[in-house]
This record gives sequence, C-alpha cells and structure tokens, in this order.
Amino acid sequence: MSTPIQINQKRFEIKYGVDQVKCISKPRQKLVEKKDWIPDSSGDRCAICNKDFTVFLRRHHCRRCGRIFCGSCMAKSVSLSADIQMEKVCNLCVSILGESDDIEYGIRKFRHLLLSKDYLLLQECIRYFRNVLTSDERRIIASSHEDVLYKVVDILKRSVIASASLPDGARSPQQKQFSKQFGGVKQAENIMHQCIGFIINFTTSTQRSFAGQLVKASVVFPLCSLLIAERDSETHELVLWALRNLSVNNEACAQIYSPRTYGEILTDKTKYRTTSEAIIKFLKNRFGTTQHHAVSLLANIVQSIPGEKVGKELAEYKPLVAVAGLIRDKNPSLREKALMCVGVLGARTIEFSRFFIARGLLKTLVNFVGIGSGGQRTAAIRALNTFISSKEACPPEFFNPKPPGELQEVLASAVGDEKERTSESLFLSFVLSEDIISKLGQCVNDRDTVAALEVLSLFESLLENDFIKEEVARILGEHGKELGKHFKAVKTGSGPHCEMVAPQVCRVIDLVERYTAKENRGKFKKMCE
Repeated sequence: MSTPIQINQKRFEIKYGVDQVKCISKPRQKLVEKKDWIPDSSGDRCAICNKDFTVFLRRHHCRRCGRIFCGSCMAKSVSLSADIQMEKVCNLCVSILGESDDIEYGIRKFRHLLLSKDYLLLQECIRYFRNVLTSDERRIIASSHEDVLYKVVDILKRSVIASASLPDGARSPQQKQFSKQFGGVKQAENIMHQCIGFIINFTTSTQRSFAGQLVKASVVFPLCSLLIAERDSETHELVLWALRNLSVNNEACAQIYSPRTYGEILTDKTKYRTTSEAIIKFLKNRFGTTQHHAVSLLANIVQSIPGEKVGKELAEYKPLVAVAGLIRDKNPSLREKALMCVGVLGARTIEFSRFFIARGLLKTLVNFVGIGSGGQRTAAIRALNTFISSKEACPPEFFNPKPPGELQEVLASAVGDEKERTSESLFLSFVLSEDIISKLGQCVNDRDTVAALEVLSLFESLLENDFIKEEVARILGEHGKELGKHFKAVKTGSGPHCEMVAPQVCRVIDLVERYTAKENRGKFKKMCE
C-alpha cells in the first residue's frame, strides 16, 4: 500500500513531471594512458592538497587520471582492469569509482578543484558531485555549501561560450580564451555535459527549493541559449531534462518563456527564434527521452504563466496539435505526460478550449478514464479536472442546454443516444454520463490511492462550481448508484488506502447532500451506507 509520503510524491510527479531518476555519468576505469601522464617535471605540487613536493614529500602518479599527487592524497589500490591487478589511484578517482560516498569529505577535499585550470580534474570533480547527489547530499550542499552551485553554474556559462560556434564559423576572443582554459572545444563540451548532469541530479526532487536555488544562481539563461542553438541531440536532451526539473519553480518558467535575447550570454548559431518554438519542435524529436522532457516542460510553463500571454504568443506554434499526437504514442509513459499537458493547455484560454473540444481531445480524456490504466488514467483524470475547473476554459455558457458555436454539434455527437443523457446540459451529459460516473467510482475503490484522490478532487471541483453544483448533485443522486456502492466499500473498508481516501469520500457525500433539492436529500447518502 502507498504511504502518505509516496502519495504526495506521486501527485507531485504527475503535476510537474519530475522523474525520481538520476542522470548518472558512468566513469571510465582509465582516463589516461601511461604515455600521456603528466611528467614529473611539470608537477611542483600535489593536484589535490597543493602541498609543494620536497625530498620527503614525494610524487605519485594516479594510474587512472595520470595526474601527480602526494602520498596522503593517493588513497589505495583498486582494480582498474579485467586482470584484477591492483593499482594506486588518487582520492578523487577512488570517490568517483564508488569507493567513497561521504559528501562532507568530498566537499572538504575537492571543492577547490572547481577552480582548477586542469580540465580533466575539473571534469572529474563535477562528475563526482553529479553522481553522489541523493536527498541528504542535496540538503547538505543547499544549506551549507551553496557556493558549489554558483561555481558549477559559472563553469557551465564559460563552457557554453567555449563550445559555441558563430554563424560564420569564426570564434570571438572570449570564446578562444575560455576554450583554451578548458583544453579545447571538445573538452569544453564534456565539462558542459557534466555541469548539466549536476543540475539535473540536484533538482531531481519533490522539494522545489532546490530548483529555486539554482534559479537564483542564474542557470536558466545559459540553458535556454543551448536549447535554441544548433547543438547535438544529446545536448538538447540534457538541456530539456534540466529545464523540465527547474520548471517546478515559477520564476524559472517565467525566465524560460521570456523573449529576452540570449545573445547577451553568448553568440551562437541559433536554430529557433524562441524557447517556446524549440520546445514544441522537440515534441517530434524521438531521440532518447527528448519528447518526455519537452511535453512535461511545456505543461509546467503553461501552468505558470497568464492565459492571455499563452493565447497570443504560444498559439502561433500550435502546441495542442503537437501534444495531441503524442496521446496515441506506443510509449505509455509518454502518453501519460501528453494527457496531462493536453489538459493544462486546453484549460488556459477560451480559444484553446474551443479547439480542445472541437478536435475531440476532451473525449480522449474521458475515454482514458474508462480504458486507461495506472498513471495514464490518473493523468487523464487530473487533466479533466484542470480543464473543468478553469473558468477561462469553461465559462458558464459551456454548461447551457445549447452551448455556443460548434460545441453544440461536437458534444451532441459525443453524447449520442438521448436515453444516455443525464442532464439538459450536453457538456455535463458527456462528462458525467452514467457509465463515466461508474468508472470514476471504480477508480476510488481500485486501491490506486493517487487515482482515487484525483477522482474525488474532480467531484469536488464540479460541486464547488457555482453555475453547475445543483445540477451535478442531482446527476449523482439519480445516476450514482454504482458510485454509491464504491463509496460505501471505501467507508467501511480497512487499510491505508481506505484511511486516506475515506475523509474525502465523506466530503463529496456532504457536498452532494448540501446542493441536492430538499425533496431528494438523503437519497445519495443512503446509497453510500
């Protein structure tokens, strides 16, 4: 059974699309061959502790990275190859290979390497911090070592500039300077990917404060500049993933959607005019998990910005058309994210909602309530709730017996047989048909706590809408026999699921009774007893 913490986490994931999956950078067993080791003559001091070498403090080469260290910073011997031969490696490489995960020790010993002029040590230091991040490590860095975040963001900005290419193929003096610092364009790209991976892992959490700290460090704009630029597919996938995690923060969404010119950070070959255009184009990019991140990012952005702005600026790229195509995708996870995004988009403006219904997307959501499973069903219910509870998307005239424009024809064909109508309102007859009410009730009693809570939230939204609450109460009282049976099973049942769901079941029953006509009061309550 799900615990309350798991329920809240799952609801957060469904709403914001943050997967509890880290972006791990698998370390190579050997980075440098012996012939490419740093020569003794070039190493005057230890690469980690910076102590000067003397007759008594001798030099030692790490067999993995080829850099020179003192005896104290050479941890122990580990196996770096299949022949199980034990070889000496430095403390940093030992930590990267998984022999140590003490983040306090790592920060104390390695944080200064974030300022290193040795690109390989810099890259491996960021890899270490990237891979070691878990819940406790995030809290430690966020609360006591925030400077680590600012250093990583600064390295990201410089590596983005160093790896950029101008439209005419030339390179600016600043690009040449940063490229030289990182050891070349390719090395700058590697370090850039490590920085983005760190950002992803730091924000892979239901705690939105982590994303907020990175937003304060000005991480959004360099990421957006990468998104609209002509970069490789791997880079775009990582950037979308990072922005998707950051977009649980409203300020991040505003910055992502902002028309600000990214040229003030770097001059690069641009492929898209705006981030909005880029995100919607990436909905069709099947490389890796690109589509998953793009659809979740789009949903988060649309939820956080004013509806008028969405209607005017985003409509140009036809986001509903792009997302609607993903609902029929073979990948269940992608369908789940697309369902949620469709509901969010459709709920933002009256123009989007008319298009939403006319294209049959409302019908798609309702169908998934009946035929969907797991996360898809939950996402469809939440999307339906988002759409119906939006006053911008569903104004009072939508619930009239004769809704305006083309909606009447579309809804009439969806409802079908007159005998199946539960209300004079075509809209309510469609959304609350007897069959759908039964299936929603089944969701409540299906031991899927997240789906059950979403269904009850949907009923509450309908019963708290001043224009339709009496009509909804009447429909549930007359056509809610199956719903009553499921409510009764939850109220009289035992176990964690029933304990968490029963209070909201009772609230829905009370709302139905409150708005039911006097002569019919008690009818629905009796079905639930």
